[in-house]
Amino acid sequence: MLHPFTDLWRRSNNKKQTPACTILIKIPLHLSPPLSPSPSGQVRTLVQQELVGALSRFDALVTPTAPTPAYRLGEKSTDPLAMYKGDLMTVNVNLAGLPAIVLPVAYAPAAGGSGHQLPIGLQLVGKAFDEAGLLRLAHAYEQTAELPALAAPLAAL
Repeated sequence: MLHPFTDLWRRSNNKKQTPACTILIKIPLHLSPPLSPSPSGQVRTLVQQELVGALSRFDALVTPTAPTPAYRLGEKSTDPLAMYKGDLMTVNVNLAGLPAIVLPVAYAPAAGGSGHQLPIGLQLVGKAFDEAGLLRLAHAYEQTAELPALAAPLAAL
């Protein structure tokens, strides 16, 4: 039995994707067993029910964006599994179909002692169809948070 992503990937125009992107698309094929549409739909429904249930008690949810601070451009391009793991904190929101926004909450020193600072992200998850409320909350955070200035322009990272 084919993995559900296999057919989609085969039909996509993968010649336009970088090798690292192609590997990231294929990683779920090797990490998880084949799923029929029914169990994957059940997982999506369970994730959605849990998040919507939590959002019935709160205006928004606050979660980390990734398990580690950001990494320098190209730093993980030879390690697609590490790149894939970096997305694990945001996948549940995508499955549930809820709006979310990522904001910097702090900065951490870049590896290698370059003196550059890399952002640590916070994810705000909002209620379905309440993008305006989520953007107001994000704006309020940005206006009140006291973050240090970024140590280097993005081009230097």
